[in-house]
Amino acid sequence: MLGFDIEKVGEIKCEKPDPEMHSKRSSEIWTGPKERWIFQLDEDYWIWCWKEDGVELSSTNIYRIHQDICHHLSNPGTDSFDQIFRLEEKSTSDGIVLSHLRSADAKKESIVPVIYQPAVDGLKNFVREVHCNQKEIDDDISEVEVTLVFNDEELRDNSILDDTYRRLRAIRYNRTSDVETFKIRINRKDRSKSCFIFKNIYSIIDGKRYGLNQDSIHGDPDPDNDIEHEIAYYFVDYNHPIVFINTSNHAMAEHDANRDLWKWEYLPGVMDSPVSLGSKSREKIDKEYIEVPHLLKEVKKTKHI
Repeated sequence: MLGFDIEKVGEIKCEKPDPEMHSKRSSEIWTGPKERWIFQLDEDYWIWCWKEDGVELSSTNIYRIHQDICHHLSNPGTDSFDQIFRLEEKSTSDGIVLSHLRSADAKKESIVPVIYQPAVDGLKNFVREVHCNQKEIDDDISEVEVTLVFNDEELRDNSILDDTYRRLRAIRYNRTSDVETFKIRINRKDRSKSCFIFKNIYSIIDGKRYGLNQDSIHGDPDPDNDIEHEIAYYFVDYNHPIVFINTSNHAMAEHDANRDLWKWEYLPGVMDSPVSLGSKSREKIDKEYIEVPHLLKEVKKTKHI
């Protein structure tokens, strides 16, 4: 998945190749080989397609895309925008995935997040386990403690300390796997009150979104204060809020901070999913690492890295 949030949409215009393109060498100059239709999104994104002879602009896909985006932005309060990514079934495998995720009765279904992680980080530090420890506050509100177990954690900004940090993790926590926890609170009566709580692992600090190159981001550090962040997106239905893993130390947020990086998509609980779905609490997971002799195995693995 590659996605980004937008606020402004420019008009569609026709661009012709610049005959002096070789001398100017600017990325903003269209080099051809022929004319194209193009429009701009915010300051950093463009959508374009070739201009075909004899085809009116109003008959092109880019025109329909432009119309749809403008409609959604100008009608944010209508049913056309409800924060849910609804996917079309294009294959048998799509149908199997969607059938596992769809909720016949939202009040009887488990709340399981859909998780996106930069693919380059997921090569070594992929998510192995997702644990959703759910409790019902009342008939309308569910709270889920979500614990993610990563295969490893790799420092990028402070890469020179990566091996030392891995060994310290093995000594302190009896593991080199990274374990992170956040909460989801779903309010079925008032969806605007549904939220995430990313205590000490929020990737946005003072309004700034931190991305993959950062490896020491710990937003919302107050242990006595649950800071609520409204859920931005859902997958298929309201039981599957979307979470973005943004930094190298696996700080997270409701928004993507790595818009130019391809993502791995984790659908816990779906048939043949590579990630294991469980219901253990963070307390139980930490206790298991202490009681089970992981340390020797983890340190040996560290020596081969």
